[in-house]
Amino acid sequence: MINTITPDHISLYRSLFQARSDIYAKRREKDGKSWYSPAYEFNRDEFLAHKKNWWTIATFENKKAKPLTDYVISQHLQWKETIWVYPLLEDNSSHFIVADFDDANFKSDAVWLQTILTELWIPSYIEISRSGSWAHVRVFFEWAYPAYKSRAIMLDCI
Repeated sequence: MINTITPDHISLYRSLFQARSDIYAKRREKDGKSWYSPAYEFNRDEFLAHKKNWWTIATFENKKAKPLTDYVISQHLQWKETIWVYPLLEDNSSHFIVADFDDANFKSDAVWLQTILTELWIPSYIEISRSGSWAHVRVFFEWAYPAYKSRAIMLDCI
């Protein structure tokens, strides 16, 4: 863990995970389960009144997406907050794609995909979750790449 986050750390993160800057997702936990959902700003009292009618944040209109700021990235890099970025850009391109493995064979499946990608000369990176119960295989692109093409690459490999 990094104790002091510098502008260089933020720049490196942003260069790897080039994504939307107008919104990000935040890791949430409740009753031993975790998930990611968009980070929003809103009036808590107004939302609780909305929620009393069994409505959700999805139907709550008075919310504003929180932007992905350097402060948010700094908090993430210090493990004070866990976030996920939205890689799909407005023009339906992205700078990376992720394959998610979360079944019983997640480790061997992730290694299998990485082996296929390596045979195709496509560099990839495996990440094992902090819980040790799932893995991601990431492929990064040098420039924004059409999402339909990056999905086709991954689906052809699987």
